[in-house]
This record gives sequence, C-alpha cells and structure tokens, in this order.
Amino acid sequence: MHVNDSIKQIYRNSFSKYLELSRRIGGRISEQSLLLDVLFKLEIDLLEILKTYRPPTYYQEQDIVFGPIQKQIQLIEEFTRVNGPDENLRLVSDNIEIFDWINSDDIEETTTRFAETAIKTLKEKVQEKTKEDVRHGVWLAAWVSVLEEFNANISANHREGACWEGTENLPNNLLLGDLPTFRNTNHLALMQEINQGENIITRILRRNGNTPD
Repeated sequence: MHVNDSIKQIYRNSFSKYLELSRRIGGRISEQSLLLDVLFKLEIDLLEILKTYRPPTYYQEQDIVFGPIQKQIQLIEEFTRVNGPDENLRLVSDNIEIFDWINSDDIEETTTRFAETAIKTLKEKVQEKTKEDVRHGVWLAAWVSVLEEFNANISANHREGACWEGTENLPNNLLLGDLPTFRNTNHLALMQEINQGENIITRILRRNGNTPD
C-alpha cells in the first residue's frame, strides 16, 4: 500500500468519524471541523503531488506547492482566536502542528515528538471531558485517534521529510499556487470549501465588532 493510500484510509475512517461527531455537536466545533476537513484534503493532494512529480528546480517552487497547507493552518488558528477562550476549539487548533510536517527541518523533533506529547495530554483530557459530558469526551477521543494515526504515518513514511517520487515536471498551475486537480479531488468543491472557511472568519469578526483585514 502506498503511503498516500494509508492517509486516505485515515480520512475515510478516523477523520470521517471526527467530522460526523463534530457535525452532531454543531456550532463552532462543527465550523472548525470544516476547516480541518479542507486541511486534510490538502494533505492528501500534497502526497499525490510528491508521488507524481520530480523535485522542483528551485526551493521557491517547492514553497509555493507547500503554501496552501500553511495558509489553512493559519486560517484554523485565526478561527480559534476570534472565537475567544473556547477550550474545545483550542484542544484541536493547539495540536495541528503535525499537519505542517512538510515545512519542518527536523520532523523527529518538532513534529513527531510534539505529537506524542500532545496526544498523551489529550488522552488525559478525554477522561476529564467524558466525566463532564460523554458526547464531548467521545468527540475529543475521535480527534486524538486522528492525531495518533496521522503521526504514526508521518513517523513511518516521512522521517526524512518530503520525498519526491515521480518523473514528471511540476505543471505550471502548481507553480502559480493553484491547487491540484487529481481524480480523487473535486477541485471546484475544494476551492469553495477554502472560501467558505475564510467567510466563516469574516462573519465571526463582524459579529464580534471587528473589521477583517
């Protein structure tokens, strides 16, 4: 099984369970999960890029390809910030550094060990949440499962960072910062989801009496 197939399995199983539980809870937790959904799809697309294409000639080109993931992480962090001191939102956003593994100079130190520490802390939090509210405890446990499985995948397959496996040159649309249009990704739908995430931030800022930049 190729590494990208295993990431897709995580999405179909553990991550989809997290999405469904978030939807049932609703509110800000559900809105945040939509932003995470886009982030995970970007990860799948990125791994498809690494599988299909040869390394770019210039580092700047690689930065452009990796850029959408950083942008989405920043969007999730901003969503959490504008929603104020919501512990449930922070339990997710404070632990998404692992999804930026592609930009890490030392995956073992800054990503894998970070995730292991975060997962241990979150498991303790699951027990607390379950005593307070079983529904939120089950929801948080689902998020922990996503982190555990994603971390295990990165640790096993990407310890040395990005590995370009393909033989084709990167197409111009990727070098212009466009998202890929692989057969497993609905490009238009993904763009709409990203725009929806940005609209969520704008709506919250206006609701709180702030003007978006």
